[in-house]
Amino acid sequence: EEHIRFLNRHDPLTGLYNRRYFEECMNRPVTGKDLPQSLILLDVNGLKLVNDAFGHLAGDQVLRKVAQVLGGFCGGSCMCARISGDEFVMLLSGTGREQAEQLVRRIRREISREEVEQVPLSAALGRETRTGAGEDVWSLFRNAETAMYRQKLFESARVQSRAIRRIMEILCRKSPAETTHSGMVADLCAALATGLGMGSEDIRQMRVLGEVHDIGKIAISMEVLEIAGPLDSREWEEVRRHPEVGYRILSTANEYASLAPAVLHHHERWDGSGYPDGLKELKIPLESRILAIAEAYEELVTEKPYQKAISKEEAIEKIKEESGTRFDPDLVKLFIEDVVKQI
Repeated sequence: EEHIRFLNRHDPLTGLYNRRYFEECMNRPVTGKDLPQSLILLDVNGLKLVNDAFGHLAGDQVLRKVAQVLGGFCGGSCMCARISGDEFVMLLSGTGREQAEQLVRRIRREISREEVEQVPLSAALGRETRTGAGEDVWSLFRNAETAMYRQKLFESARVQSRAIRRIMEILCRKSPAETTHSGMVADLCAALATGLGMGSEDIRQMRVLGEVHDIGKIAISMEVLEIAGPLDSREWEEVRRHPEVGYRILSTANEYASLAPAVLHHHERWDGSGYPDGLKELKIPLESRILAIAEAYEELVTEKPYQKAISKEEAIEKIKEESGTRFDPDLVKLFIEDVVKQI
């Protein structure tokens, strides 16, 4: 009975109270000793990004760490609950505005000191205080929620962009060859974009695309990344997921969202035999077609665990051979006649 009673009132992942118990507390009559009463609402930033990059077990770890921080600030006059996937709430009796604001600052500071998979945690917080028993308790909640979302809107782009840059740093440490690979692919993408007569901002975006195109590899295990020989079906399936993982990661940040479709489709083939969607010819985004040539050339001329590097001339011949099957023939022509001369 005690266990069932516990489950009725608590969140099984974090051990905090659940939404059901929170609503019970909100609907209880307020006495003089409860006032002033403050409510702090918290929304975890970037949980979806962590789930996509590192898996749901890492996401669960984020939620547990946030819960531990909040639990450390909860005393006898405080009720702390997880009320939805990434939202938490603290209901504090006998706590005025100034105390609540100080607590918000301390919580934010403590959360920023925590990391999961080397990615710093962050959260948006909103608070509201009532001093009279006649004030509507759910208005207290709505005002705190409004303040929280206002902060999330203000900080979200910066937080997500910082997390993506951190993921790229982790990937490059996990696989040092990725630094050289992404740098050369970025240069080649920018050169092809210049050859096509794109504007300066589009060229800059193509360079960024080259830098982050393999961000989805963060979800590939080290064992698979370091395999020197052919992959088996399970390993190959893991590798094939990286464009979709990259798409989901980049889609979370305004700064990178426009690049996400190009990342998703950079392993499509001109003849329609690529992945993940089997797109054909001009249905493949132009940016993806540029990226495909740039990445293929870099892989041919750079030493890899699974293949020896070949000469520039041999690489050009191989690119030529796959013109019209793997690659856009017009882009191959531009690449050979213009871009390769600059390398």
